[in-house]
Amino acid sequence: MTLNSAAEYLDTPEQAARQALQWLERQPGLLAAAVWGKLGAVWQRLGSWGQADSLPTAAELESGRLPGPDAGALALTGSQGNLGWLVW
Repeated sequence: MTLNSAAEYLDTPEQAARQALQWLERQPGLLAAAVWGKLGAVWQRLGSWGQADSLPTAAELESGRLPGPDAGALALTGSQGNLGWLVW
């Protein structure tokens, strides 16, 4: 029997973003989604689908902008604070 370290089960940020986007894409009524991750002090869009350019950016969400009435956003937080955003 081989014991694997916990790190072998962790996804990269891009893989996790792809999984979240695949799940959101199966939800009825959504036209777009994006996942943002913070690399140091810079926000990077890790993945998206649909009309994602119409969604708020991570910097806009962090500064208090809310998505439209038919959209949503979820802050991805950890012990270090806000690590990313999932927006649809």
